[in-house]
Amino acid sequence: MLKNKKLDLLISFILAFALWFYVVGQMNPETRKTYREIPIMLINEQTLSDNGLAVLNVSDDYMRVTVSGKRDVISKLSKADISATVDLADASDGKNMLSVSLRIPDNIEIVNQSLDKIEVNTEERVTRTRDVRVKYTGRYPEGGEPSTIKIDPENIKVSGAKSLVDKVAYVKAELSAESVTDGLTSATCSLTAVTRNGGAVQNISLSDDKCKVTSIIYRTKSVDLKIPVKDKSSDGYNRTVSYPDTVNIKGPAGILGSIDFITAEEVDITGVTENEKIPVKLILPEGVQAAENAGDVRLTVKVSKNKKKTSAAKDVKSFTFTKDDVELRNAGAADISLKQENLEVQVTGTREQLAAIRSSDIVLYVDVSGIDSSAEEADITAECSKKCSDIAVIPSKIALIRKEEE
Repeated sequence: MLKNKKLDLLISFILAFALWFYVVGQMNPETRKTYREIPIMLINEQTLSDNGLAVLNVSDDYMRVTVSGKRDVISKLSKADISATVDLADASDGKNMLSVSLRIPDNIEIVNQSLDKIEVNTEERVTRTRDVRVKYTGRYPEGGEPSTIKIDPENIKVSGAKSLVDKVAYVKAELSAESVTDGLTSATCSLTAVTRNGGAVQNISLSDDKCKVTSIIYRTKSVDLKIPVKDKSSDGYNRTVSYPDTVNIKGPAGILGSIDFITAEEVDITGVTENEKIPVKLILPEGVQAAENAGDVRLTVKVSKNKKKTSAAKDVKSFTFTKDDVELRNAGAADISLKQENLEVQVTGTREQLAAIRSSDIVLYVDVSGIDSSAEEADITAECSKKCSDIAVIPSKIALIRKEEE
């Protein structure tokens, strides 16, 4: 008896399964399905641009859609078959509430959509030009650093809503350092508009989305740093300066081998009455660059008020140099030498200042780039890396010898 009941139960189960299979497979009933994260596409942006406007932001980028249809049709439907668009043709400046249009395949009905409209904010459209900067990623070779030789194009036009474009500090090209070698290498890089801190700026367009970067691995080296400082103040303040003793540079190994120190353009702290960190511009030989980890070199000025209102007495200290101590800068291919044998440099300052100054702290040079080809003499520039009130060269000009005069 028990065996007959079990057999009847098994037969009933088989019949029920067969009936369900028949209904599903043969009757093909209606069914529903919900699709999430359907992207909302903006159309007719060119019309908006022609009206001098650009999209600043939108309230929603995605939506949810529930559809119904025959089971066999729904089973073949994917998110890509559902299109959600917003037409910008009639958008005006400022806030706009625009309808979302859905397009789906035939034989399918929309049961529910999470959004009927979205808010689109527009603003005056502007175009600005920004520099392209290369950001190297990954690990650098020991004792070396990738350096950019050429970027094509060097500048990119950035277009979009004014407040967005104004955030763009530069256009970034990312390149893996591991793809750069000791020889010149070229690579095509994607471009991204970024803020000063490197964050991407969305909803803008670029005149080019890629650029060609030519790079090379340069050697790196730490060298001494000298920053000439001028202070002609007589206002009752004490000013002390400090800056890094060394700076990291990079360049071809053959050039770096002959460089022991780098100087900077003179920093004038006359009249500085508060503590300040002043950016410094390095004077780098041709083919040499500041290494990435050099950062922004700054001169730190600390100011304190003299307890006594009488200014410190100024003294003069003299140094003797020869023409061999004078550098010729920017001579290029010109064959020029100097006639003057001995030069006197007079440094003015307090006794404490002068006691700290040595001849090695003084740099003399002639900048040939600004001299007329027929000139017979040129100005001598003197710079002191230690603090002083003034520095002068006697004589202030030096005679030139040109090759054709010999």
